[in-house]
Amino acid sequence: GGISKDNMRNVFEYSWSSMQNSDSADEHGANGGGSLMAGMSLQTNLALQHGIGGPIAGLGFGLPMARLYAGYFGGSLDIVSMEGYGCDVFLKLRSIEGS
Repeated sequence: GGISKDNMRNVFEYSWSSMQNSDSADEHGANGGGSLMAGMSLQTNLALQHGIGGPIAGLGFGLPMARLYAGYFGGSLDIVSMEGYGCDVFLKLRSIEGS
């Protein structure tokens, strides 16, 4: 679990992804060296291969866009990772007072 220090430097970069080329993957999503997507389960890999993740899944736009939207709404998006254990994601949004 968690995100490696090397990958943490890149997770908010547009077009950066931990997804590997699926051309080298076998029918079960494995490519000899590990899972199709680093840090994701076989079930998640298969879901993304079948389009469940949407047309831009794995292209490196999810986290950068989420952070951009959080900032637009006056908040922030931060990730704290403990490599080998997991990570916590903190989404903070400004409170909108009702009238």
